[in-house]
Amino acid sequence: MVPPEGKTVTPTKNTKNTKEGFAPASWGRPPHVVVVVDLAGTAARVDGEMSLLPGVEQGIPLPDGLAWLARATVETAADAVHRGDPEPPAVTGEFRGRRFEAHPTRHADDAVVWWLVDHTARYAAEEALTAERERTRFLAEASNVLRSSVLTLRGWKVDFLGAQVPTPHLVAHLHSTGADAVALSSSIATRLPTAHTAITACQAVGVPVLAGGAAFGADGRYARLLGADAWAPDVRAAARRLADGIPAPGLAVGRRETDGLARKVPARSLRPALDALGVELKDFPRATRMLDRACGHLDKAVPTTDQHPGASA
Repeated sequence: MVPPEGKTVTPTKNTKNTKEGFAPASWGRPPHVVVVVDLAGTAARVDGEMSLLPGVEQGIPLPDGLAWLARATVETAADAVHRGDPEPPAVTGEFRGRRFEAHPTRHADDAVVWWLVDHTARYAAEEALTAERERTRFLAEASNVLRSSVLTLRGWKVDFLGAQVPTPHLVAHLHSTGADAVALSSSIATRLPTAHTAITACQAVGVPVLAGGAAFGADGRYARLLGADAWAPDVRAAARRLADGIPAPGLAVGRRETDGLARKVPARSLRPALDALGVELKDFPRATRMLDRACGHLDKAVPTTDQHPGASA
């Protein structure tokens, strides 16, 4: 290398050959198990944390507990689909109580180099998390059943729909039953966006929502932010709030007053109502499509000269 003009370069005492500085011997033992397996299922070479694979030795066939690795070796060596890939698909398996994720690299002589990563602790943590989620779900459902029982004892007819009810199913249930209110409970804050969707959908069909549960905050601040019609800290307060009465959303009043008169309303008077509904329900694609179809049928039924009330002459 030629030094820049006007400068001198002085070699240091620690200068080493690049190949010597990065020789594999200087890397130490690999942090994972490394096994080279041939097509006969023999461990052609072993390295790394072999204490994780007791009984696996260089030059002898893999033990019966690693039959899955021997099969994966044959499949990986014969895999023409991923032959050009730098990293063929990994496989998973167990050996003596440990769970491994094995990452293959093809060798020139059809053998496969396997890097086995011990994921025993990760899988145990995932299983524990799954069990805890199931436990939480069970406790939440049991709590909701108890709440429903309290409201039933107070004289209310309660339809318990279960946890995480899809919003379309909830709205369909409201249409078929004519419920006076929806009691919505949530204990996990990450579910609040879904709760907001449910609140908006219920109010769009004229049914008020009573919110409760830890996710809405100790003082119900998130219930108010999400637009719930009422909030209660516990089931007794919820029963009192329902007994006092929860005002229905404004849209519901209009709907209920005109339910029995809809067939006597002139067709030309329905268009402004449909337009207003379209504005209120713009965030609900299914409802918007239904309103668009209704407007289309209405336009065909009403002559173009028959203008709706309020239209400019």
